[in-house]
Amino acid sequence: MSDRALEIIMEMSWAGCIRWASGDAAVIARYEQETGKKFPRGGRSGIERLVDDATGHNPYDDFVEWVTRELFGIDDAPKAYREALAKRKR
Repeated sequence: MSDRALEIIMEMSWAGCIRWASGDAAVIARYEQETGKKFPRGGRSGIERLVDDATGHNPYDDFVEWVTRELFGIDDAPKAYREALAKRKR
């Protein structure tokens, strides 16, 4: 299997893990307990979306990072995500 094929499989696996975790009540409860943050539920109001857009904040970023670190493994996450995360942490 080529390196690119393996990379694509891992990207799909990572996305599947995030999707699964975002719909699993036990995972969400663990996230909230361990981080003290609330999982963003339901739609966001127009003003909330405007503020998030203006500040560059995505309410799901913290959850995705937590799932990646705690459940998937940061070293196995897609390279593009790891690079974006490193930029976000600066």
